[in-house]
Amino acid sequence: VMALMQEILGDGEPPLLVLCALHRALRTARGARALAQARLPREEMASRLRVPPFKVDDVLASARRWSEEDLRAALQALDQADRRMKTGAEPMSALTAAVAEACRGQVNTGSA
Repeated sequence: VMALMQEILGDGEPPLLVLCALHRALRTARGARALAQARLPREEMASRLRVPPFKVDDVLASARRWSEEDLRAALQALDQADRRMKTGAEPMSALTAAVAEACRGQVNTGSA
């Protein structure tokens, strides 16, 4: 994950934009977990998650790689990085620390 993030940042993507994308992905995964537990139809899940219907399986697979506790902790780490970046912290360091913290509890499936 860190190597991929460094590659994206090396391509010139702003750290705050990368942070926002990560935050959205985790919020979507968390929402997918809740909707799957509620046994909503895929079309309804796609609508509520604001993803195309063909992406629902990918989002659900991503959600399964996280426990609810780990998702909550990862989102908190990203929130903290967002605040740090917006109050003057060096963006690359704040993002790197947040991603390291966010990935701490992630289940390793070999495809992160």
